[in-house]
Amino acid sequence: MKNIRILIVIFAMLAMALVGMIARCFYLQHIKADDLRQQSKRAQQTVIIDKPCRGLILDSRGRVLAASNRVETIYADRTAIDDFERTCTTLEPILRTRADDIANMINESKNPGFTKLAVAIDSAQRAEFLSIKPRLKGVGIISDYTRQYPSGPVASHVIGFTDFDGIGAAGIELEYNKYLKGTPGKYVFYLDSARRLLRIKEEKNAVVDGTGLILTIDSAIQQFARAALYKQWKAYQAESAVAIVMDPYSGAILAMVSLPDYDPAHVGDADRDTWRNRILTDPYEPGSIFKPIVVAAAIDAGVLSGNTIVNCENGSYSGKGFGTIGEYNHHRYGSITVKQILVVSSNIGMAKIGQKMGKKKLYDGLKLFGIGTPTGIDLPGEGTGVLWPQSRWTGYSVTRIPYGQEVSVTALQIARAYCILANGGRPIRPY
Repeated sequence: MKNIRILIVIFAMLAMALVGMIARCFYLQHIKADDLRQQSKRAQQTVIIDKPCRGLILDSRGRVLAASNRVETIYADRTAIDDFERTCTTLEPILRTRADDIANMINESKNPGFTKLAVAIDSAQRAEFLSIKPRLKGVGIISDYTRQYPSGPVASHVIGFTDFDGIGAAGIELEYNKYLKGTPGKYVFYLDSARRLLRIKEEKNAVVDGTGLILTIDSAIQQFARAALYKQWKAYQAESAVAIVMDPYSGAILAMVSLPDYDPAHVGDADRDTWRNRILTDPYEPGSIFKPIVVAAAIDAGVLSGNTIVNCENGSYSGKGFGTIGEYNHHRYGSITVKQILVVSSNIGMAKIGQKMGKKKLYDGLKLFGIGTPTGIDLPGEGTGVLWPQSRWTGYSVTRIPYGQEVSVTALQIARAYCILANGGRPIRPY
């Protein structure tokens, strides 16, 4: 009887063990299967990304404005180094850096798995490193691209720059990033127990280099415009200065200069305020340069002609609802033609033209010239300026807007408006 009890206990224990094994197998094969499969993949294979070469940016004559050159970098993986002191000492003559400094770089790195020790190494350093590489663990060479800007600051606000990861962050580099960046290649390799590459398992996708761009910018015109503007900017000690050279018939931008500027290759050293392309972003009250635009709108609306006579009130004009208007520098003009109003830049003459047009025709005419709307240029960060809706206008508005007050524009909006004047009235889109 006692033996039977012992057998029952043994069989019960065996049954429990069998049930436990079955439960464990079920747990591993069904519940934990995906996790274990991923762990196995991570141990047996690795994915290597092959970075594409970012596309060239050229000017209209084929001169290089931005290009990517391949460079090689020596790196360290602190977690894989077996003899730290020997590694630093061996690398000292190759990196031309003291062993103590190399050790500090590795130890102080925020990413212990990847520390850049030398960027853009030369051929001699590469040969020396490859000769000692078999004796060292945890160090290696990777190939990458660095972005270069041969023209320096000359066209910085047009070209823009890339960030630390090589992604467009401003200008053309940002606007056309999806074309310039290319498509990285992705390759899966089998590894041995020491995580050394054995053979390729599969090629997910081949690397595709970025597409190059040819801009409308002419480097010679850009350089000339910048030199001329820079001279005036310094002479007047101005906070900023802008210049645009534009084809009035196509809208092609031949030169675009915004000062102060920066060197895209060393953008991190520049004041962030210099990154702003003031041609696109900074609205201002245009003043007298607005007058030809309003006169053209008035003629187009049939309100007057170039020879219409306007009484400029001998230098002082006032009335109910619009206050008093005078001339610049206290000039006095009598009855003169619309052409002469533009020649002498009469504020009173322009105020009366605004009154002749009325709110609707003045507003509609300015909208035809694109005032108060972005030009649509293919650069990021463009502002709109301000042209208030008619519901917000007062009696002052009709008499002040015609000579460039109570309205704000960007430099590019004014350039586009003058191109419309120059080409006979055909709307264009700057590009």
